[in-house]
Amino acid sequence: MDAKVPQLALTLPASWTAPREARRALHAWLLMSQCGQETAQTAELLATELITNVVRHTPSSALCLSAELDGGHVRVSVRDGWGQDSLPRRGRTHTPAGGGRGLMLVKTLASDWGWELHPEGKDVWFELAIAETAR
Repeated sequence: MDAKVPQLALTLPASWTAPREARRALHAWLLMSQCGQETAQTAELLATELITNVVRHTPSSALCLSAELDGGHVRVSVRDGWGQDSLPRRGRTHTPAGGGRGLMLVKTLASDWGWELHPEGKDVWFELAIAETAR
């Protein structure tokens, strides 16, 4: 894995096309980063969940997706323009629409995750360990 792979930074409108567009960009970046198939698939799934949460649960007009390599981990972050009024929390998983599982997936599949408040909004992030065979 090349340690000189640049970070991914992508700003998108917070619309229902954002998850698909972000997933495409993240997929290309992960391939370039040589993170391995399993790590890439999990990162794409979790990023899609976080972006969908922004679109569904905040009034943000835009979001930022970023990703970087940090030693043996890949860290993915989604920033929205909405702060303390929309802190991440697990939804009810028995909703008729089948929603409410995004943060449960993040908590289960990520090696670490959390959120950070900023004056311009919040970042919800996760880290995934990169398998030794991919390094």
